[in-house]
Amino acid sequence: RGAVLQKKLEEAAPEAEALRRRVEEALARPQIHPAELRQILDMAENIQARSRLQDAELERLGWPSKVLQQMREASSSIDDWHKSDEVAKKVIAAGSAANGAGDDGGDRRLARALEALEHLLSAWCRLYAIARGPLRIDLGLDRRARGAKPMVSALLDEALALLRRSPDVLAARQLEALLKHGAARKELQDIGLTPLVQQALQELSECLQGLVRPGGRLGGGAGAPAAPEPCLASPDVLWQAVVDGDVRTVGAVIQSGGLVSGRTRDPRGHSVLWDACAFHRAEVALLLLRHFPPDAPHGVDLGETHARNGNSLLHLVAGMHPFTTQAEGLFAMLFERMPEALQLHRNSRGQTFLHTAAGRPNFRVLRLAAARGLEAPFAEADSAGWSPLLLVEHHCSVHKIAEQPPSCRDLSSARIPPWCPLGALQPPAAGSGAGPPLADVEVAVEDADKGLVPIRAHRVILAASSAVWHRDLRAERPPEDSSEISILHLEQQYCRSAEVALLALRFLYTGAVQECPFRSNGHLLLQLLRMCAGLRLPTPLRLWALDALLRCLDEPEDAAV
Repeated sequence: RGAVLQKKLEEAAPEAEALRRRVEEALARPQIHPAELRQILDMAENIQARSRLQDAELERLGWPSKVLQQMREASSSIDDWHKSDEVAKKVIAAGSAANGAGDDGGDRRLARALEALEHLLSAWCRLYAIARGPLRIDLGLDRRARGAKPMVSALLDEALALLRRSPDVLAARQLEALLKHGAARKELQDIGLTPLVQQALQELSECLQGLVRPGGRLGGGAGAPAAPEPCLASPDVLWQAVVDGDVRTVGAVIQSGGLVSGRTRDPRGHSVLWDACAFHRAEVALLLLRHFPPDAPHGVDLGETHARNGNSLLHLVAGMHPFTTQAEGLFAMLFERMPEALQLHRNSRGQTFLHTAAGRPNFRVLRLAAARGLEAPFAEADSAGWSPLLLVEHHCSVHKIAEQPPSCRDLSSARIPPWCPLGALQPPAAGSGAGPPLADVEVAVEDADKGLVPIRAHRVILAASSAVWHRDLRAERPPEDSSEISILHLEQQYCRSAEVALLALRFLYTGAVQECPFRSNGHLLLQLLRMCAGLRLPTPLRLWALDALLRCLDEPEDAAV
């Protein structure tokens, strides 16, 4: 048996070594993408299937058993989250469709809602634990949290509405236990679900007071007040199209008369515009605004807020992810049409839309607000003492933004390939009197210290690298004597340094800044930047000059720059 095991190990050794290197490379990166995680686990599974060896046996070959086990747990947690997310969306959509059709299967719907809610919260806690574990996996927790909040809210609304309509003490107690357990979980506190859970507990407590009467009898019997009627429900086709962002279907429903008001509400009391914004469907929201403008008789209600958390439409749109061009246009449209009294509406935590934008951070929304003159609200704190400015500063501190200047711009993509010996024709030192072979043009520089300094170069190089020089050379009358060369005068407003001009000209031949003797001189770097901009020299050189200039602005001698 030992000989058979040894033979299997020898056969599996190359693949095991390849896997070990793959794992080490993944661990060396700042984060591991879930797709790469899955590839590594598939690779390990295939090796074990072919060799029929267990982790403990493969450890003799340096098999990373411990890391692979951690990766399996992480992959399982990610898969559980995807399944829970999918189930929750189906339960929400099915509940809306059932309300629209007048389906009374409340017991089954309540059980499905509770089960989906429990699995969703449990899957999130597992995902949160993986994120805090030894592996650095790109789980996108912020993005997933933004998707989880509306689903948890929708499931809670569904469960509470069904309990009010069809009282069930056992189901109510089950939901109560789930919420109390969730309220104490740090995983839910860190993504802001605790206020949502606590509010749901309060509503459930009020609901339970009506469900259980003295003697343990259920409420809702003869003589009991009727359960409140559900809100007007849009058709299930429309609801699903809004959730999926299916603009064509929503448009078809409107055209066919299936939606005649922008204030049509779903069973949870949210308008169709609110649902589009809550599910980050900016194109659907823009379509609804076009068909049902707020000033029309059946237009959308821009003053709509969430009954539990107090968020407004601006809060929702400022938190959209990804924040596309359509989302930016939607926010601007809502902001411009919304009454001033509602623009800075505060939610239950005392936060305006600026807090939401700063927490992402969404700088496009913050920039739009600043351009509209909303400077003061940036410093206004919420109930926990956080202002939008403090949130932005916190984000920059956590991610170490601007703590160190970025590395100097890489010019490798602009470098002339080694098989092209064009660099051998670059101009020599300024004022040396000599010129490169075949030089047929002279750049005259009025140096601030040396006076007029000529630098010889080649017409074709200058014309190909600068649209301004190309125009000047074409407009110039050809010399009568073949020994004469063209002269291009470098305007003093661009450059008054032969050293700066020579560096720029040499770049045109090499695509590289090999040596820059004035790298720490802000005044000369500013001349290089002006020369690049004025003569429209290649963009890589202009960006390099800008980078170098910004790096030396802290020096006292460059204060005037």
